[in-house]
Amino acid sequence: MSKSQFRKYLGGMLSVGNALENLAPVGDVDKPNTEYPWEAGGKVISPLDYPFADLRLTSLSMSKLLKFLGLCLLVAQT
Repeated sequence: MSKSQFRKYLGGMLSVGNALENLAPVGDVDKPNTEYPWEAGGKVISPLDYPFADLRLTSLSMSKLLKFLGLCLLVAQT
């Protein structure tokens, strides 16, 4: 794979990578958080009840990311 192809491949995973990065917001922020409930529109929302739609395991970008991470782990074992 050429460098430009690899950059494009990695770029295809940026949106899901950013969504993963934002799972635990920093500071006192009222937005979806996998660790603690948050308030939105006067209601307290539990992470257990929130769909986190950007992180569907069946999405193409998530599938790509999981495959890439699996390959990274295989390389790290050698």
